[in-house]
Amino acid sequence: MHTFTAPFEGVPDGSVYPKKFAAGDICPPELVAAAVALGALPDPAIDADAAAAAAKPQADADSAAAAAKAAPTNKASAKVPETK
Repeated sequence: MHTFTAPFEGVPDGSVYPKKFAAGDICPPELVAAAVALGALPDPAIDADAAAAAAKPQADADSAAAAAKAAPTNKASAKVPETK
């Protein structure tokens, strides 16, 4: 979902007349390209790169945690109960 950062006027699918959108309104998918071209919406490709860069440390941490969980335990270090 994309949110307008500036006022924008466009004709959403299924409409005949233009609709005025304010900054903060959700941008319909069919108007994203026009809104980016006119500067009313940040470029989604740039946003996707920033989101991917921000998510990478979390993905690395998740994969490290999964690897640690999947690692076999050292059976030799397990305590053996004494027998009487």
